[in-house]
Amino acid sequence: MRQTILFTMMLLVTSSLIGQASNAKPSLTQQDYLENSKKQKLAGRILLIGGAGLMATGIIIPQGELVEPCYGGWFCNEEYENDGIKAGFILAGTISMLSSVPLFIIAGKNKRKAATVSFKNENTLQLYNQNLVYTWVPALRVKVDF
Repeated sequence: MRQTILFTMMLLVTSSLIGQASNAKPSLTQQDYLENSKKQKLAGRILLIGGAGLMATGIIIPQGELVEPCYGGWFCNEEYENDGIKAGFILAGTISMLSSVPLFIIAGKNKRKAATVSFKNENTLQLYNQNLVYTWVPALRVKVDF
């Protein structure tokens, strides 16, 4: 009985696997890579500038009133009223600035992918009415990495 149930379950699983549709992703074009690169650069700049603003805000905030005075000793820390707020702003700014680095790296990779094959107008000499003239000719640019 156990073998029959196991065999039936295997048949049901394999029959549903065969019926699944496979949607192949369309290949990305040069324009898609360039748009992704621009969006990622913009997001990276926003995080970088926002993080710098948060860090500057944390540095500008005044210390405030002294909460716990220190009367000497080796392990004495004076605690001010706004120490937690200042540390929060500086930490949030640092995390924001560090999180912008991967976005800039990925944007550069997408830009390089877009630059591998592209069209470019080349100014070349051509024969026109028995004269050599400079004209713009569309040319395929292929970048080969060594």
